[in-house]
Amino acid sequence: MTCIITGDRYYGTIRFEFAILHFKLSESEPSVKQPPLHRTLTLAVIIFMLTAAASCAPRRMPAASAAAHHPARIASGVPTKPGSLSWSPDGRRIAFITKAVNIYDREQRKNRTVNISNPSYLLWPTEHELLVLSQNADASVLSVIDPDSLAVTQHSLEHGARAIYSDDGGRLLVLSAGRDSLKFGIEMNYRLSSYDRRDNKIKELYTFSKLYPRTIPEELLFTWLNASLDPLSNSLLVMELITPPVVASYTKLQNIDLLSGETVEFAAPDRTVYAGTSWSPDGRRLVLADASGRVVVTGPRTGAGTAKIPAAGLHPAWNPKGSLLAVGGYAVESNGKTETALLPDPESIGWWSEDGAQLAIASDGDLFLFNSFVPAFIPPDKPLDQMLKNKLSLLKSLHADGFINLQEYQARRTRLLERSEVLP
Repeated sequence: MTCIITGDRYYGTIRFEFAILHFKLSESEPSVKQPPLHRTLTLAVIIFMLTAAASCAPRRMPAASAAAHHPARIASGVPTKPGSLSWSPDGRRIAFITKAVNIYDREQRKNRTVNISNPSYLLWPTEHELLVLSQNADASVLSVIDPDSLAVTQHSLEHGARAIYSDDGGRLLVLSAGRDSLKFGIEMNYRLSSYDRRDNKIKELYTFSKLYPRTIPEELLFTWLNASLDPLSNSLLVMELITPPVVASYTKLQNIDLLSGETVEFAAPDRTVYAGTSWSPDGRRLVLADASGRVVVTGPRTGAGTAKIPAAGLHPAWNPKGSLLAVGGYAVESNGKTETALLPDPESIGWWSEDGAQLAIASDGDLFLFNSFVPAFIPPDKPLDQMLKNKLSLLKSLHADGFINLQEYQARRTRLLERSEVLP
């Protein structure tokens, strides 16, 4: 059986090679009873061919309305989950996971492969470093790849490290999750740590454990890993699944200040279970997707000013330079009024380039690129307040250098955020 790729669509053709097995079904005498082994081999070949043919069925394709964004399929076998892809800061290259780590040059249309066992999460924080988190039997491994020479250096991390984020202090944020099966349920252990590669030290910032019923879907046990870094204050929004004994389960949204460890609970628009989230470019609003795929945009500190998004999806992504959202294979404005079908699939996931002009979407294992987006802001969205961000960074530096204590840092930080809050 052979699979032929024509353009961006798969076509399957089947070729039976019975000569290999030294028999032909069409030439068998009807009156001669075939031996058991002969019949078993025949059945096995037929089952294999039918299964292989099914694997070559036509894949999900971009919608007609996506033509203006020049869709191109560049890979297959890409996991549809956060961390499977990361853009280079200049938007020229893309790193993505298959069975190995791939670095695709968008302009040259060339792909290079780095053989790292069991890669699970990618982060491309600077032009000269691609970070890869992978798993082995005893520990998690952080690989630092030079994207030009493909040279690799590795560091061991604690077992269970599943996601990494970049802190503005030059450190890495490491999210860990461990799962243990018990007779009466599932025990989950969650941890947020700060990792400084300069001295190879890990500092625990936040940790908790939860017991869950066995009926909780596996993907919801790990929504803790689908965090979102606030572009303004560089705090981390995490999702904690709460399962009360009587009422329905829901998600507690918490923003964790990475210097003080202080947590602020946000008011969610609905008391439900959320699966994905992303910050607006100015750090003042959130897009949230619940476990059923419903998507809303909300003001996190008040829960007011909510806008419903017509597209369904589990992994919303906010364009870093404007008011476009990537949701379920659609590009949707943050007010929900305009949407463009790109690669419709509620379980798909999209990643914007840093300039907001390009979008990568993984769906059904295939990876597509879309370009020619022109990001712009619509009220109440605004660009990042760089002056305020600098003031918050200065506060961190003052505390780190010992000029102000932790209490003073927290008080000043709270005053800055309160004065800058956009009321709905």
